[in-house]
Amino acid sequence: MLQPKIFNFLLATLLSYIFIYIIPWHDFHYFHDFEVYKIRVMQLFRGTNLQNESFGIFLLFSELLWTQILQILPIYFYDINAGLTFISFATLIVYMYFTITRVNLVLSFILLFNPIFIDLIISQVRIGVSFSLLLVAYVFRKSIIIPIILIVCATLIHTATLLLLAIFIALYSIKIFLNDNKKYLKGAFILPIFIMFFIQVALLTIFDFFGDTERSGYITNPVYSSIFFTIPWFFFSFMIAILPKNSSIDDNIDFVAYAICMGSLFLFSSLFEFYGSRFVAVSFPLFIVSINCLSNQFRYPMFVILFLYQLTYFTYWL
Repeated sequence: MLQPKIFNFLLATLLSYIFIYIIPWHDFHYFHDFEVYKIRVMQLFRGTNLQNESFGIFLLFSELLWTQILQILPIYFYDINAGLTFISFATLIVYMYFTITRVNLVLSFILLFNPIFIDLIISQVRIGVSFSLLLVAYVFRKSIIIPIILIVCATLIHTATLLLLAIFIALYSIKIFLNDNKKYLKGAFILPIFIMFFIQVALLTIFDFFGDTERSGYITNPVYSSIFFTIPWFFFSFMIAILPKNSSIDDNIDFVAYAICMGSLFLFSSLFEFYGSRFVAVSFPLFIVSINCLSNQFRYPMFVILFLYQLTYFTYWL
């Protein structure tokens, strides 16, 4: 008989295969970043548009590993589409395994068919890869070397990793300082106000200092970040923060706090006209886990609301 972890991994692989390879997403929707990556692969393979070399601390901001991944794709995949799709498949396995081991299998699979998550896995897969590596790093947090290696790799794939990691460190500091789970979750809901001030005052100043106008423009791009679009996620974060929890909350408290923070951050990023949908996208499975941690009388109604929102979103997305 297979061990539970192996069985869940095989199951996550099967479900990810169905999600990525069986459903013809490209027939239903145009994925802009996916097409951009295809062009980038061709440029790198031909030796054009190569990035400048970086040294020392600047290496962490170079996203060198992602460049290397794209550069070798044509070596292992004759079709660039197949190569990029495989990256999505491998990333989804991590997300799928994380979710189905904590939430009902069928429920997890259905709710992952959310447009914001589909777009992450297929189009914005670079930040998806980075966050999936952070999830694995968290699982192996009791060791030292493995998390460090994974965090460095994630940063060399997408520099937003540094912000995602800084948010986790800030949340963990709040947890230690307050030493109270209820206050911890409420603190996670408020934290994004200070995060946005940090980005506005410090982060953009740093990018401007180093002349990184392209990255600065990407962060402040308000596309897909209207206030109306953020309200449902702010609602989910608020309800997760205040509603009673079940016994599984202790094992998932850090995931719940992170989801709350990401939903709230999406709203405040829009108020500052920042591109914030990625915060919800990368942490979407955490929202599923968080709702599953609510007490029974609230858990199922919240799942129904999330599913109805998902159906409504599909009508707009398609």
